[in-house]
Amino acid sequence: MTLALDGQAQAWIAAREVRLAAEREWAERVRREQQAASERVHLRLSLAGPVGRRLEALARELGVMPERLVAVLVEHVQGGGEGLVHVPAVAVPAEENPRL
Repeated sequence: MTLALDGQAQAWIAAREVRLAAEREWAERVRREQQAASERVHLRLSLAGPVGRRLEALARELGVMPERLVAVLVEHVQGGGEGLVHVPAVAVPAEENPRL
C-alpha cells in the first residue's frame, strides 16, 4: 500500500510541476507583452476632412488600415534641413484582414 501512495504522491508532484511551469510561461508571456506595449507610442490623430479622406482612400486602395499606412510612412520618413521631410518610395504590404 505504501507503493500506491508513493505513486499517487509522485503523480501529484508531477502535476504540480506542470502547473507551475505553465504559470511561469504565462507570467513570462505577460511580461513580454507588457514590455512591448510600453515601447509603443499611442497617438490620437484628428485630420481635416480632405486630408482624412485622402488618407482613408489611399489606405483602402493599398488594402491596409489608415493606422498601418501612417506607421509605414513614419517608419521611412527622412528629415532634411530647412524643415523639409521626405518619404522615399516604400512598399506597403496589404494586411490579411483590414477593417475597412
